[in-house]
Amino acid sequence: MSSSLKVIGVVLAAGRSTRMGRTKQLLAYRGRPLLQHVLDSAAQAVQLDRLLLLLGHRASEIRESLELRGADVVFVPDFRQGQSASMRGGVEEAQRLGANAVLFLLGDQPLVSAEVMDRVAAAYREHGNQVVLPVCEGKRGNPVLMDRGLFPQLLEISGDVGGRAILSRYEGAIREVEVSCPGIHADVDQWDDYERLP
Repeated sequence: MSSSLKVIGVVLAAGRSTRMGRTKQLLAYRGRPLLQHVLDSAAQAVQLDRLLLLLGHRASEIRESLELRGADVVFVPDFRQGQSASMRGGVEEAQRLGANAVLFLLGDQPLVSAEVMDRVAAAYREHGNQVVLPVCEGKRGNPVLMDRGLFPQLLEISGDVGGRAILSRYEGAIREVEVSCPGIHADVDQWDDYERLP
């Protein structure tokens, strides 16, 4: 495969945090908004050609609280439809920018390192699988990279579901990358998750 393949990071952060009951993108963690940690790690990832930040719920307030670190903000007008709306918005913009693949980063996973992002993207550039994802201690996690061949299907997903809705169809095309980062499993969905952050 070619090192010239264009990988764009897409940070999914447009949701309403309904399970949390408050805007989790703005929750303080180690002195910064939770979402800022995701942007900071992505900014350090040398394998990402570009970074898109998908915002919807309270977008202006969240945007003003962040240092974008080179990320381009994409507003998701239909964010109330759930995670699929964010994914569609990210895929549409990445497609417009000529992406060969998208690395989906979750805005509520502050512990995913730049090294994980780089290893997943590098594995895609080397092997060209349609799906590449990290594995830690035998368990799959995020971020998940998807090749542009899957973009049409991603654009058809609806409701509050993510790209995992189509992963089962491509089990044979998935490349797993071993990492030593338990943070790939740590989503801050509920208050208990937030309190468990180290």
